Amino acid sequence: MTITAAAITDSHAQIAVAPWPMFHHDIAHTGLSPYDTSANPGLEKWTFATGAMVYSSPTIGSDGTIYFGSSDGNAYAVNPNGTRKWSFATLGDVACSPALGADGTIYVASEDTNLYALNDEGVKSWSFAAGGALSSSPAIGSDGTIYFGSDDYKLYAVDSGGTLKWTFKTGSLIVSSPAIGSDGTIYVGSLDQNFYAVNPNGTKKWAFATGGNVESSPAIGSDGTIYFGSYDDNLYALNPDGSLKWKFATGSGVDSSPAIGADGTIYIGTVDIGDVVYAVTDGGQGMVAQKWVFKAGEDVQSSPAVGADGTIYFGSDDHKLYALNSDGTLKWTFATGAFVYSSPAIGADGTVYVASEDNNLYAVGIPSPTPSPTPTIAPTATATPTPVPVRLVIKPKALKFAKISVGASSKPKTVKVSNPKGKKNHPGLPVLIEMISNPGVFMQTNNCPQSLAPGASCSISVTFTPSTPPTKQTGTLTITDNANGGTQRVGLSGVGK
Repeated sequence: MTITAAAITDSHAQIAVAPWPMFHHDIAHTGLSPYDTSANPGLEKWTFATGAMVYSSPTIGSDGTIYFGSSDGNAYAVNPNGTRKWSFATLGDVACSPALGADGTIYVASEDTNLYALNDEGVKSWSFAAGGALSSSPAIGSDGTIYFGSDDYKLYAVDSGGTLKWTFKTGSLIVSSPAIGSDGTIYVGSLDQNFYAVNPNGTKKWAFATGGNVESSPAIGSDGTIYFGSYDDNLYALNPDGSLKWKFATGSGVDSSPAIGADGTIYIGTVDIGDVVYAVTDGGQGMVAQKWVFKAGEDVQSSPAVGADGTIYFGSDDHKLYALNSDGTLKWTFATGAFVYSSPAIGADGTVYVASEDNNLYAVGIPSPTPSPTPTIAPTATATPTPVPVRLVIKPKALKFAKISVGASSKPKTVKVSNPKGKKNHPGLPVLIEMISNPGVFMQTNNCPQSLAPGASCSISVTFTPSTPPTKQTGTLTITDNANGGTQRVGLSGVGK
């Protein structure tokens, strides 16, 4: 069985044409990139900090923008140089991978029960409320339907306008991300220990019982074989009709989702006493063979990603991102500050993006060269004056919201950020870092560009949604100027009724 990058692109052409448009790259969740990563030396290019742990696996848009979520309740869009493009606040953790539609829409699932549709500027187009928290990364079908699971035990199908098409009920939570077969069948696992195949109209096609929770997301081979792991310590291969093709005993629980290399090799990580990554081959006629096994330092919950050159990337609870050669030997490791549950994503230039529970998103690859010092030029009457650092002006210094019913959301109030006039030789200031206390009650959306030219301004909007019991609630919007490191605060207050 051979899977080519071209085949992946052609069969999934109706989703966003992007380097990594959804969890595990494509609707078959192969985890296989069409881009060569052989020149990646495993060095830090940049780090982007959020306000809390990051479990979300990044996705990558056609222009190189990286999208991911954080436990601070925000979905982030980060430019390829590591600066913030925008952030969008939800009322819960964003542990899922965003999915990118062909029209540029970014779909974000949050544990606040909502699926959000955002435009490329981070502005909400619509939201859809499910009956439970969302921990299942959405997948987009060829007709634009968005599929995702929920803690209310249901698999949802929502059209691109935000209207419910159908739900499919399982016996427990769904954290597995759905994969979609070439005939439109949707495959997903559940914590009820079953793996399901659902017809495009939302009816059950078949169910396959395992001996443990199925948190692993499926991957589909070019011949239609469906691969997934279970906490009964097995990697399964099922035929499209739901019959068992083979199972491979991992000796430990499987939380990781399998990846499929260009030559058909299946890669899977294990947890508990295992802490290993297996490479196995599907020999057909119910036969499976172990190709190699690699021992990591701790649990491997991260789902592997595979470069077009055959390099395998995955994270571990030993705080590292690993890169393995196709023969299972170690190529390099990259150290983060905490567990790496997030699964890597591969950019068009071979950069590998991965997040960590140390609150950061990392870009790993070839660092940009340090600019050579600019030669000193003797001052002349026409010489350009030295740029002068400018402290941004933030107004107002406090936002007070009127009384509003508990559960309702106020109209946004705006904080204006200005780069004062009179510093014409200053090239502009980088985008702001803003953090809000009491998230969920107060939510912010950063509408500022990457830099502010002299005399320019931008805004950060804040809304208030009081929680129970009805009372006065306060918070703080903290704004940091990336150029000068100065921190300014805006007080927030509101009363629920």
